[in-house]
Amino acid sequence: MRWFMLLLLCVMGGAFAVEPITLVARPTGGWRTVGLPYAARISAQGHLESLIVDGVDFLAPGDGPIRGFFISDREAPAPFTTVAATDTTLTVGNDGAEARLRFAADGIHVTTRNLKYTDGHCFRLAVTKDLARLKSPVTGLEHALPVTGNVSEKMRLIAYNGASLTLPGDYLYAGGNGYLVKLPWVLREGPEASYVIAVAATPQVEDLLKVLPKAAFQDFTYWEGGAQPYYTELTNMSPDIFRGAMVLALRHYLKPAPTTELRQSFVLGKGATKLLTWKLAGLEPGLYIAEMRVERKAERGTCGFSRFVYHAGALQPQTKPADFDAFWARTLEEQAKIPLDLRIAKVKEIGKSALYKFDFAGLLGYRCYGYLSVPLDTTRTYPAVLVLPSSGLHAIAPPYVDDHTVGMAINISNVDVDLPNEQYDWRTWPAPYLVTGILDKDHYSLRFSYAAMVRAAELLAARPEVDAERMLVTGSSQGGGLTLIAAGLYPRFAAAIANVPALCRLDWNFEIIKPEYFPIGATKGTQPMISRTLNYYDAVHFAPRITCPTWVSVGLFDDVTPAMNVFCAYNAITARKQMLVQPFTGHGGGWPRDAAKGVWP
Repeated sequence: MRWFMLLLLCVMGGAFAVEPITLVARPTGGWRTVGLPYAARISAQGHLESLIVDGVDFLAPGDGPIRGFFISDREAPAPFTTVAATDTTLTVGNDGAEARLRFAADGIHVTTRNLKYTDGHCFRLAVTKDLARLKSPVTGLEHALPVTGNVSEKMRLIAYNGASLTLPGDYLYAGGNGYLVKLPWVLREGPEASYVIAVAATPQVEDLLKVLPKAAFQDFTYWEGGAQPYYTELTNMSPDIFRGAMVLALRHYLKPAPTTELRQSFVLGKGATKLLTWKLAGLEPGLYIAEMRVERKAERGTCGFSRFVYHAGALQPQTKPADFDAFWARTLEEQAKIPLDLRIAKVKEIGKSALYKFDFAGLLGYRCYGYLSVPLDTTRTYPAVLVLPSSGLHAIAPPYVDDHTVGMAINISNVDVDLPNEQYDWRTWPAPYLVTGILDKDHYSLRFSYAAMVRAAELLAARPEVDAERMLVTGSSQGGGLTLIAAGLYPRFAAAIANVPALCRLDWNFEIIKPEYFPIGATKGTQPMISRTLNYYDAVHFAPRITCPTWVSVGLFDDVTPAMNVFCAYNAITARKQMLVQPFTGHGGGWPRDAAKGVWP
């Protein structure tokens, strides 16, 4: 009897041999594969509904623990407009995304491609939130599912054009027959998200060993250098004594190859647990990816990945331009000479607040657009919050509306806040405001954006309903980086909350990391000019100017705003500050607004 069915999502590399198969139409619609060690059932809409091994459905549609794979637009499965099948491949898609499922004896190879979903997710595996137990197919032992990280709130594994995928559970138990899913870390690779779903009939060596990474600090952050302890807890999940070795391969985030490899042999009895202790020493400061590999005779397997920050306190900004402060003083002086030309109109009432749309003039001939919410009771003053936007050309949401806060949300891209989706150029990426005028710091479009945030803050502080001494600025991703910049340019904020901030260490993004959302093309001749411009717009240089209490969050598995970049900005803040490090999350989460209670209402 086969012990279990394994779904292993890993980055696909190289060419795979494709075995001939047949896709047979189902009477109820869709297809079923024939001719493999397993069967796959595909819905008429192209969803991978289930995999069948020994007659047992694993990915069951409906309300089972795993709801299947599908292309999605943001949070919901998107309708398909194209479904095409060949002897080996099923291609499904619409005008926003495409997925190709190639069926082979060693598994189902999945390649996804985003066409338009710049704010959504191209390929998704959804898991129900009430799945709360882990179970070994070999020992039958059950364990409580971790309640930290992505598992606690969002039981989903998301692929967005190769972005990091995380779900920190080792095994997700699927049913009474002991079939289970293993969800390891999947690392970013290339402009397309490429994964293989491998169906295994017998346990592989990495499945016989449960590996739990542990650091000396709960958030996996070592603020000091020198010799530091790191741990891996091993549990033998096989019915026999396990004799093997564990390899800890460490790679610095900015380097392509492992920095060092550490190896320890071990012997584990059936069901036994052992803690291996490693010494981290001789490492340069930075974010490290730790790959945990197991060896047993000729067998090799990867048990998972973790990340940690080593000597975090030594991560610093690059050299600031000598005229940085003078440049921004001159920029704000130039903006002050431009008439405000404020246009504001009431949109509607929401509860006990009125919602307005507004726009005003700024640098470079651009206009800043936004929303303003004001409590209807104007007999007193209120605290205020300025919400800064995430990246991209898209509509923005009104600020959080309640009856005891004035809220403002602005766009920074010289476009209105509530246009129909078809009027935003979703296919233009990076957004034009990230590249327009980038060869000259005085004409770079972000000069308008950064200055406009100050004008928005001044406008907010001047409102008769606002207590100008109780203003909060906040945002996530690009908005998080803008929060640091705004707090550095406008000293009257009472507090700042920057969640997973972007725009930090733009030199690393431009020269080394090169994330897909930041593909600023450069030639040998233009590269020095672009680097020089970006140095005036890097959030790390605004951080030392911040005077208000500041909360910053970061996820160590975030490949959109990498932790190394964020630590450089955080270390430069001299005001009261606090950092939330989430060691097993990616680009999400962070501080809630009430983190600033006691400083800001």
